[in-house]
Amino acid sequence: EIGVVYELLQNGLSMSPVRVVNGTGNSMSNAFTATQIGTYTVRAQRGTCDPVMMNGTKYLRDLPIQIPFKNNSPVCNTGEIALVTSQVGVTYKLLKDGVDTGLAINGNGGEISFGDREPGLYTVEATSGGGCSVLMNDSRTVNPLPTAYSLSLNKTTYCESAVNSGVSLTLNGSETATSYRLYKTTDSVNPVNMLLGTGGALVWNNLEEGTYYVIATANGCSREMANRRTVTKLQPPTAIIYASSVDRKCFGSAADFRVTVELTGTAPFNFKVINNVDASVINVVGYGTTS
Repeated sequence: EIGVVYELLQNGLSMSPVRVVNGTGNSMSNAFTATQIGTYTVRAQRGTCDPVMMNGTKYLRDLPIQIPFKNNSPVCNTGEIALVTSQVGVTYKLLKDGVDTGLAINGNGGEISFGDREPGLYTVEATSGGGCSVLMNDSRTVNPLPTAYSLSLNKTTYCESAVNSGVSLTLNGSETATSYRLYKTTDSVNPVNMLLGTGGALVWNNLEEGTYYVIATANGCSREMANRRTVTKLQPPTAIIYASSVDRKCFGSAADFRVTVELTGTAPFNFKVINNVDASVINVVGYGTTS
């Protein structure tokens, strides 16, 4: 109303300096600005008439204080989410990747913990009894372990005489932004080779004798792949041939010749017995023993 002076009161008392505005005959948006915690009302007075309290009360409440996490360093696979202290009358809500987890704890004046949590980015929102909320500045990331893919070999053996072993080890899947280090069990410090994940299978070629395994690492988290594979180098076979019992006969006699072949190596064997007189050949395929 024109001719009416409106005064803002804090907790029922005049403020210092006094906050007053003169009525304009119209509504007055943002007539007063309050920055201090308290309960605010408005008192109106025309001239020397008794003042009249306006209807309505505005409460300016304090925000919950910022509280750090007990541990905010990134962790692998699972990790505790906890605050070093809390405020009584404040509720703390756990968020994962910005989404409410449904887990809330009332402040007790001391440390509070949401327990060990699965991979994700965790933050905490605090809400006072007056309904004022604030997101804690701290956060903690729980990184997932790389997926454990299986290893397979195109073959498990190769010949010592081969220029290249021809043995290929395949990791049947990979993830981008992940490194895959190939190790032999005889040296767990120095990798044989390292490949970056592509989202598909990874292959190491011409591997030598040994037992192999792969360690995958992403975001500081490492994991051994599902199994280990062994490559064996085979020595070349040897063969000794000699006649048994009768090693000569008279022309026209019925004596029978027999030869024995002694082998070294791993059965089954393929070999040939050659007659150096007429170049005839006896082929033996898939022989199962060494004699």
